[in-house]
Amino acid sequence: MHPDPTAEAVRWQICEGELVQAIGRARGVNRTADNPLAIDIIADVCLPVTVDEIVPWAQVPTGAEVEMIVAGIWLDSPSDMAKAWPKLWGTEEAAHGWRKRFTGGQSPIENILYRRLTACGRYQLPGPRQKWRAFRYAPDVVSDPQAWLEARVEETERKTKKTAHPNSLANLRPIRPGQALNPSGRPKMPAEVREAAMALTPDAIRTLGEVMLNPLVPPGVRVTAAEKILDRALGKPAQTVDVTNRKDDALDYSIAELVAIAYRRGLEGGRRGGRGGWGKCWGTDDR
Repeated sequence: MHPDPTAEAVRWQICEGELVQAIGRARGVNRTADNPLAIDIIADVCLPVTVDEIVPWAQVPTGAEVEMIVAGIWLDSPSDMAKAWPKLWGTEEAAHGWRKRFTGGQSPIENILYRRLTACGRYQLPGPRQKWRAFRYAPDVVSDPQAWLEARVEETERKTKKTAHPNSLANLRPIRPGQALNPSGRPKMPAEVREAAMALTPDAIRTLGEVMLNPLVPPGVRVTAAEKILDRALGKPAQTVDVTNRKDDALDYSIAELVAIAYRRGLEGGRRGGRGGWGKCWGTDDR
């Protein structure tokens, strides 16, 4: 207080008076017991008003935990925290990091929770390998915690659950004998596309000729252009494939082939005067 009455009146009007005026702007006189008005005075100034509770500044929640306290429920699971309050914690990792920073050591949050959220319980989400998870709640705010959890956590779990891609291994099925994977055949090129391509064919050939005759173009590119022109004019050269199947081991032959070889060599040996026999079919030498 200022010793001068006039100076004290000015000081009070600037300090306490403005705070009282700010409280009055909430129009608490227009509220009833059905819609009461809650006012938090965050200051160390003594005011001519009646308060319900005085909380030391060190115990005042100032972070994201306010949202859970206002909702009347506290979840221990970081993944469920992210599902129930996605605007606060976009991912499970974000919720886990927040809990690690603000709910350990000398943090007063745990004491606030036990004072304001007096009831506790546990729940388990549907599905295999789901663990039990603990929570605290205020019965006067959350009268049916099961319905709250089903609406805020379980419903979000169903909406965000990832489904298998159509081409994933989980959706693969064996091909049955005679099954056609593409019964309608290869998609046909639209007529208008074919006509447009045909109209540009002379320009395309002319461009290839210019590339082939341009000495400034790398030799490899000129050769490729020449090959394209020759392919269009004369067709691609015929390719021969050697399909000779050489068999170096007797086990590579069938029984019929072995019998034929033995019979043929037996005849040849008889004409030469040599010794034949079935041993030839196994690749043994004459001794």
